[in-house]
Amino acid sequence: MERPDQNIRERMIQELSSSHWRRVRELNEFMEPDPVVPTLRDPKMRLSRARLLLEETLETIEAMGFHVCLDLHADWGLEFPRPGLQVLDPDLENILFEQTEEGPNLVEIADGLADVSVVTIGAMSRFGIADEPLLQEVDLNNLKKCGLGSRINEHGKLVKPENHPAPDIVGVLKNLGC
Repeated sequence: MERPDQNIRERMIQELSSSHWRRVRELNEFMEPDPVVPTLRDPKMRLSRARLLLEETLETIEAMGFHVCLDLHADWGLEFPRPGLQVLDPDLENILFEQTEEGPNLVEIADGLADVSVVTIGAMSRFGIADEPLLQEVDLNNLKKCGLGSRINEHGKLVKPENHPAPDIVGVLKNLGC
């Protein structure tokens, strides 16, 4: 039997979440219940979510007409967790994008983007994070990048100006009960 405070937290997280989040949470909970407060999950759950995110992202990039390749000749300057393994640089310095022979497919791009959204929102639910407060904080912070000192880099990314504050993720998580 659920405790009354558990019911209150469940209602609160539902109210602070988008309809997309609620649909994805229902799908998640077909397999197992998700936490109602921000929770760092066990390694098995984190690995499962990491694999899903990478799989769907790579499929979407392929639909956009690109293969993702590692530049094995680059001097990565990274420490590797075990001999023979390569660590991917989050700045993508050791990643190459090569055009596919098939080219882009708009239907597959749309499907892939929707799948990435489902997996991302599903991960938020798996970690007990309501999407609306977090996305609002990040969106508002990103909008503040559009001003004096910001620029667009060679890859089309809006680069924040110097001394741009990070979004208050800790504050959002605290407000959600972490």
